Amino acid sequence: MSSARFIFAAPDVPESVRERVREHLLADSREDDVSLWEALQKARRALPAASDEEVRALSLVLIRELLEGGLIVAGIPRPEGQGFDRWDLRVSETMDRITRELDELGREPEIGEIVWFTAAD
Repeated sequence: MSSARFIFAAPDVPESVRERVREHLLADSREDDVSLWEALQKARRALPAASDEEVRALSLVLIRELLEGGLIVAGIPRPEGQGFDRWDLRVSETMDRITRELDELGREPEIGEIVWFTAAD
């Protein structure tokens, strides 16, 4: 399955689990910037038996939902906590970029790689 279509197909996860991971991502983004690595780790902890592909799918679906809801923004934090450089992209372009960069990376990102998220103002 191509990565562009993959991000729309979340694994069969109970809504309570999805909501818990979504709320943790949102709460953390209100406290500090959240890396893509952290989002993947939250999904992995919620679904310990899930495959890497299922963890990735759930993470990307929840990120998309939060972006579409205007609750978080994507970008890169400035050095030494001096703000956040938002990506000037539509949600679909943001998700395409994240997916493309994940595919190019060829492994799970480390902290700080690809993208960060912060709560919308």
